[in-house]
Amino acid sequence: MSNPVEPGVRKRVRDAISKLIWDQVTPWVYMNDDGVRVTSHDGQSLSFPDKESPGAKDLFWSGTYIEPFVTEICHQEIAATCRWADAQGVPRRQALSELRTELLAGFIRLYWTMADVHRQTWWKLPNGAVRRDTSGEVDRMMTFLDAALAKAANGAVASA
Repeated sequence: MSNPVEPGVRKRVRDAISKLIWDQVTPWVYMNDDGVRVTSHDGQSLSFPDKESPGAKDLFWSGTYIEPFVTEICHQEIAATCRWADAQGVPRRQALSELRTELLAGFIRLYWTMADVHRQTWWKLPNGAVRRDTSGEVDRMMTFLDAALAKAANGAVASA
């Protein structure tokens, strides 16, 4: 494995994804015992008394619940990486390529964790606990990320 272009990118992305999982995904694990109460990206309090609550599963997987947090992480990390690259005289494309790799790993980890929570919370007979395929969610976030990275590589992100 080569040395990282921007030494802090891996830790920042992993920490941001870990915090997102802890704050927005982990509470759903305890839904059957205590219900769930989380705060959406826009600050709205969301609560469901149990797993059978209408809309709970749909909200958990809706693009409007987790993805605003993920896109915010992407924007913050792209800006930080561009600032670093500009200050160090490193080509943005090189630095952003590494960021892309780290964010992809974060997306996979996030959606894998969500699939695990889904499997434990909403399993039903006869199929039992079947893991949800999250490739569509990861693909959707990668499409967003690739567009944002292309803009940043071409100078669309301020370096100040």
